[in-house]
Amino acid sequence: MKASKSKAGNPLLFRPEQHSVRLNESARRMCMPEIPAELFLDGLRKLVAIDAAWIPPQEGSALYIRPLMYATDESIGVRQSDTYKFIIMCLPVGPYYNQPVKLKADEHYVRAVVGGVGEAKTAGNYAASLLPARNARAEGYDQVMWLDAIHHKFVQEVGTMNIFFVIDGEVVTPATDGAILKGITRACAIQLLEDKGHKVVERPVTIDELVLASQNGTLQEVFGTGTAAVVSPVSLIGYKDTRIELDPDSFTIAPMIKDTINKLRTQEVEDKFHWLEEVI
Repeated sequence: MKASKSKAGNPLLFRPEQHSVRLNESARRMCMPEIPAELFLDGLRKLVAIDAAWIPPQEGSALYIRPLMYATDESIGVRQSDTYKFIIMCLPVGPYYNQPVKLKADEHYVRAVVGGVGEAKTAGNYAASLLPARNARAEGYDQVMWLDAIHHKFVQEVGTMNIFFVIDGEVVTPATDGAILKGITRACAIQLLEDKGHKVVERPVTIDELVLASQNGTLQEVFGTGTAAVVSPVSLIGYKDTRIELDPDSFTIAPMIKDTINKLRTQEVEDKFHWLEEVI
């Protein structure tokens, strides 16, 4: 998660209780113990209060907070550990992407399958993405847009983000089916959009649908959402020999979500959803 600063100069946490929930959901899937929410949140508040001076003041910057847990048994075996260590890392960061991103729809490698650990926030998911991401960068892309493991046609998510499409005025995002991370920023974006009168549809999205929408002019926006990235517009999707090109300067929905979340974090707009917690 991220911490910003309030108008009074105190640290602001963004939906910390949801990060506690997700940590424990991931822990259950990985056969790890759950961290009591009170312990998690109390430790988080105390650490961020100590590190408050490290929260950068620049727009788009924040204190990035990474809670993590790992096994510490003094033996090796194919079983869950009996002992674990839970720690919270903090580091100041600037914008994750400082320009629109280019995505490669990968036809070979896959991130996750239904029934696997795609929903869990676990290191193995990151490890599996490194080679495909490196290959994509070698071809001039910034990240991989993952397709499903069975048909290689249903869009899942991006290496660092959930993904949204605006098709003929309708906001669409792939449904979380067990292989897609249930992003907290994704949930915020959906709630913000619905609050502003937009209909958001969570459903399967195929790469062929995106190609057709691009060809007939109904694909208006593509953007990713994530804790690190916040909201990142997409300028290009490469798939086989097809290039889906977009003009982020014409986007209206993605900038609105990003601007709203950033202004919430600095208390420039009213926190009517009660997402912020001030650490005093």
